[in-house]
Amino acid sequence: MKNLFEPSSISEVKNRIRRLTPESERQWGSMTVAQMLAHCSAWMEMATGQIKTPRSILGRIFGKIAKKSIFAEGPLRKSMPTDKSLLVAGDRDFAIEQRRLLDWLDRFPTLCIAAAPHSFFETYSQLPKLATLLRELSWSKHLLLLSQCKSEEEKEFYLLSATRGRWSHRELERQIKNSAFERTMLSDLKLATVSRVLPDNATGVFKDSYLLDLLALPATHSEADHQAGLLRNLRKFLMELGDGFAFVGEKVRVQVGNQDFELDLLFYHRDLQCLVAFELKAGRFEPEHMGKLAFYLEALDRDRRRPHENPSVGVLLCRTKDDEVVEYAMSRHLSPALVAKYETQMIPKALLQRKLHEWSLLLQNSSPDEA
Repeated sequence: MKNLFEPSSISEVKNRIRRLTPESERQWGSMTVAQMLAHCSAWMEMATGQIKTPRSILGRIFGKIAKKSIFAEGPLRKSMPTDKSLLVAGDRDFAIEQRRLLDWLDRFPTLCIAAAPHSFFETYSQLPKLATLLRELSWSKHLLLLSQCKSEEEKEFYLLSATRGRWSHRELERQIKNSAFERTMLSDLKLATVSRVLPDNATGVFKDSYLLDLLALPATHSEADHQAGLLRNLRKFLMELGDGFAFVGEKVRVQVGNQDFELDLLFYHRDLQCLVAFELKAGRFEPEHMGKLAFYLEALDRDRRRPHENPSVGVLLCRTKDDEVVEYAMSRHLSPALVAKYETQMIPKALLQRKLHEWSLLLQNSSPDEA
């Protein structure tokens, strides 16, 4: 949605105002062109606190209903009721009102923030990289980001993810609640110390842990239960994986020599342009799991990978893992692979933030050779 905090939108509106003449055909009620220009200036005076209107009893009762239509994406409906203080009567000088409104458009962003600061405008006015994405999400999603996310990096992560994945408000709320940002950043930090063979653009693609509470798995379950649950909830699992993943198949047959093997789940990632193989383990990670995964990746690259695609990536999805054991197992591993764990219940956000802080300190204190 266009807004007056965006220079291109301001320029567009100013050009439209400059094209007006006293004889322009009106597309509003009974006001003249000069009166309508004055009316628009009055709206800006109210938005910046120059005009303060008392709130009536009816306004308190029906305010929430009216707010939905006012803040909805798209233009306001014609002939909507307005406050009496904004009504313009009597003759107005067209040239004066035109210059006045153009001047308001130049000053509005600054005055609005200074006179009536709002977290939305305060935040994005200081973050130009995020401000370019303002109109990609609805107001309700922006308000959710501002109320739930603390750092600029967290806001940027969810803003980009919600835009690319076309998340609904409910899905965005679920991803924030399930700490998708912390789990993804934690994975990136760990991969920086153990993996040197993943694609350069793999940052932000994979998570250190995946929340599979949607499967309702019992405390004791098999890999077959795990796989069946994921397939029954494939759409939700794709949402948990993140944007860019496309499902290819399950129990994918891999033939090497005279033997047949089965790969649990196979996906394709559009941005990485490679196949992504998921191997499911209902128990803890064991070093020997890496050998089998490397075998599958080699088979995929030889028999299924197309000339324009990048080498296949493997993900071992285990019930539990010891990070130190993983680091040892992957230190000399040459295949593009990583180890993640799955959770059947939501991980406390504070715990993930603490782990993220610990790994950040670990990387800061590591020498270049160690990292």
